[in-house]
Amino acid sequence: MPNEQHCYNETRKLRRMIRDADRLGFIADIQMVKKLIFSLLLLSASELCFASAASSPSPLVIPADQIKEGCTVEFISERPTNETNAPGSQPHEIAVKWICKGVATATIDRYQVEGGSPQIITTLFLKRKIFVALAKWPVTSHASDFQGDFYKVYIYKYNRESNTHPFIRDDKMMDKFGLGWDGVKDGITVTYPFKDAALIRSRLNQLKIINMNRTRS
Repeated sequence: MPNEQHCYNETRKLRRMIRDADRLGFIADIQMVKKLIFSLLLLSASELCFASAASSPSPLVIPADQIKEGCTVEFISERPTNETNAPGSQPHEIAVKWICKGVATATIDRYQVEGGSPQIITTLFLKRKIFVALAKWPVTSHASDFQGDFYKVYIYKYNRESNTHPFIRDDKMMDKFGLGWDGVKDGITVTYPFKDAALIRSRLNQLKIINMNRTRS
């Protein structure tokens, strides 16, 4: 699908073709046909460009004033870095960005395609120094005989000393949320116990992490 620059370049080529045709000195009737064709071509190009823009999802923007005033966490859909999917499919990764006024944008993490494209379910902030995100992937695996969703809780600690690496992932704390299978595995229904903000908050309270403030659910 073309981007905006591609659409702009194609429109310029169409105009150049018409300008070249003008130099040939066609008769009036041919001029009318030419104008009609030109209008149709421009309409087609405009519709194609509009469809391309509309198909690009807007980033999910989470205000992060609870961590640092004037900052946001943005989840941006991007094409996979190593795309091996079948033609016609449009999987996407999610780049997690930290954006603050007057400071260069930093990448917090990247959620890759794992069978399906990742989706952001909820986010939490904790005690002005911890950021939590819940993501899930649709999964159909014949090898493991599983069909459903796979959830993962991501926990990051804010690093005030660095603008280039503002968050550090806490894998040890993440392990306390277990594997995120939610569906039918080996013919048995399994349910992941931490698949919304309230359940994550409850688990964090059990781990003696309190005073949480939710930003999105």
